Amino acid sequence: MFMGFFWLLFLILIIIAVAYLGQSKAGGESNTSYFSQKEEPLEVAKIRYAKGEISKDEFEQMKKDLQD
Repeated sequence: MFMGFFWLLFLILIIIAVAYLGQSKAGGESNTSYFSQKEEPLEVAKIRYAKGEISKDEFEQMKKDLQD
């Protein structure tokens, strides 16, 4: 009876360890900060426009504001 409990506990610990390692690797590589690579603000605006996060009007306004 106790062997079954220990095997279950062991399997749960393995699953937690794998989930933790998978999450830490994914979190380390996929930084959501736009300025993580020290890009210029206009480049960030271009990237956001290309991803569809901002509209063309918003991009044009940002471009105008940044060039002034």
